[in-house]
Amino acid sequence: MLNLPLHNGELESYSSDVVMDTQIGTENPFPGLRSFSIDECHLFFGREGQVDDILLKISQNHFVTVMGYSGSGKSSLMFCGMVPVLYGGFMTHSGPYWHVITARPGTSPIQGLVNSIIEFMVLNHLIDAVDIEIHKAIINSVLRSGPDGLIEISRYLQTEKGENIFFLIDQFEEIFRSGDQTNDIEAQDEAQLYVNMILTAVHQRKVPTYIALTMRSDFIGECAVFP
Repeated sequence: MLNLPLHNGELESYSSDVVMDTQIGTENPFPGLRSFSIDECHLFFGREGQVDDILLKISQNHFVTVMGYSGSGKSSLMFCGMVPVLYGGFMTHSGPYWHVITARPGTSPIQGLVNSIIEFMVLNHLIDAVDIEIHKAIINSVLRSGPDGLIEISRYLQTEKGENIFFLIDQFEEIFRSGDQTNDIEAQDEAQLYVNMILTAVHQRKVPTYIALTMRSDFIGECAVFP
C-alpha cells in the first residue's frame, strides 16, 4: 500500500516586467481539476520516486493499493506514471509485454469490468465490432462464475506466452457504494464476488495477473465489510 501526500501547487510571484506567452490555440499543460489521462503522460513529471515504489510492490506482490486524499493525484500517478513504465518494459524480470485494462467499479463493478475488457479487446483488434455483444455475454458469464473468474479472463486475454495482464481499478471506493444497499442482496453479492476475484487472482502465479487499486484514504475503514 502506498499513501500519497496531498499534492498542492505553490504560487509563484512574478515582477511586472515579465511577459507571459498566452497565444490562443497553444496546448494547455494543466488539465485542471480532472486527472491526467494516459495520452498526457508527456506532460506529467515529478513523481519518479513514487513510481519506483509502486513498481517494487507490484513486482513483489502482483498487487498494490495507492491511497490518498481526494485530489492528491492518485489517478494521474497511475495513468501517467505507472502505465507508461509498464509499456516501456522497465519491469524486465516480468517480461516486456503488458496488456493494461483500466476500470472503475461504478454502480455495477462486474459490468464495469466487462465493458473495460471489451473496450480493450476492440482497441487492440482482438475482436471485431460485430462480435461485441457475444463476447460481452461470455466475459460476463466467466466473471460471475466464481472467484477464479479474473484468472480465466486473464488467460483468455493472453495471445502469446509471456504476456502480462495488468488491471488498474481506479476509484475503488465506489465498490462500497455499490454494496451499501442493505436491501439489495444482489448488489452486495456482486461486490463480494468482485473483491474475491481480485484476491484470488493476486494470490496465484500460474497466470501473470497484476492488479492495482486507487482509493481515497478516508474509505480505508470501509474495507472491514469484506472479510
